Amino acid sequence: MSDKGEAFVKGGCGCLIAFIVIGLSCVLIGGHMHIDIFGAILLFAIGGVIGLIVLAIYNKGKQDAGKNDDWDNNNYNNSQKD
Repeated sequence: MSDKGEAFVKGGCGCLIAFIVIGLSCVLIGGHMHIDIFGAILLFAIGGVIGLIVLAIYNKGKQDAGKNDDWDNNNYNNSQKD
């Protein structure tokens, strides 16, 4: 599975698990929980989109860190020559 597909599934499952945890917490204090199949699919899709956004931010940060590492190494090497 590609990175994007994996991020989508992880985000969707994470969103469903968070819903279940919050729902069960409400049930334990006396409330009730209900979700139909279309609600679960929509919740999974929303979580998947959030997962893709997080992956994009992570990849952008990784690219920026790689560029800064080269700059920091050059500065460190130049300061050692003095």
